[in-house]
Amino acid sequence: MRAEEVLEKVARKFKVETGLLLRKGERGLEARNVAMWMIWETGTRSLREIGELFGGLDYATVAQRIRRTRLAHSARTRSFDSIPSTPLLLVVPPPFKVRPGSSLREELGQTRH
Repeated sequence: MRAEEVLEKVARKFKVETGLLLRKGERGLEARNVAMWMIWETGTRSLREIGELFGGLDYATVAQRIRRTRLAHSARTRSFDSIPSTPLLLVVPPPFKVRPGSSLREELGQTRH
């Protein structure tokens, strides 16, 4: 599958314009990262070529985005139908605080043996 076909399918799936996927400086657009990942998976372009296609990104940046996207989505299937069209919500727990004068073990209810 050619890169242009992948871009069209991803744009259709996420309901965005193809040009928006390729626009330089477009950040936080999940569809853009999915498009990079899917083009990489087709094996038709190198990381450098994908970076050039997406507005001159460094190959290391492209590799990082692909890795993060692959982790966020199930890598078990390469079907476009399996990619969610809604953004993923990551729930980050608040930082754990230990009261002054107590230990982390005490806060967690663990005692020393």
